Amino acid sequence: MVFARRRADVELAAFRSIAHEVALARASMGDQHGVMLSLTHPNSYRAAEPAYDAVFEIHLTNDGTDAGVPLVADPRLMSIATVEALTVDEVIITQGSMVMSGVILFACLSRLPGTNPVAFQTYWRERHAPIARSVRGIRRYVQNHAISASYTNGREPPFDGVAQTWFDDLEALHSMRRSNELADTRADEANFMASGPLPIIICEPVAL
Repeated sequence: MVFARRRADVELAAFRSIAHEVALARASMGDQHGVMLSLTHPNSYRAAEPAYDAVFEIHLTNDGTDAGVPLVADPRLMSIATVEALTVDEVIITQGSMVMSGVILFACLSRLPGTNPVAFQTYWRERHAPIARSVRGIRRYVQNHAISASYTNGREPPFDGVAQTWFDDLEALHSMRRSNELADTRADEANFMASGPLPIIICEPVAL
């Protein structure tokens, strides 16, 4: 996963156009489903600048190497944005369809201080997922876990995981935020997640 934030001197329309071009170029390298682009929803810019302007999802190649490297290094993207990359294992919790007319909520997560990545991922997958999947309105729910190689040689990834939930539309997402089930989900987060603000991005998927 590649999270991109445009430079302050770059117009949003120009960024979105170039991001689309970069994703199309990556898709042309192989299977069209090897890359997916999600652009931050226009409503997210009403109050303040969102954490990111786009999320690219790139599948790994068959030999396990990171197919996202060419995209991250693309000069068209690097000239207009700063990026953060996270290589993940995808864990599908709710197997719903990916409706291109819907919206996607990306929530970046960090583990509790003093806990290890394995404990964080185990709790998130085995204990938290059954609570979160009960929230009404979620069409598809995927946990993206940072791979173990992200923690080697003293390194730390930008996030320990990214929760990805699909909704039919903004109204379904807003209705979810008013549900009792979401309150239960929020209450459980303190058992495995660090407190404090973490990036949350509401996006529109882009057909390539």
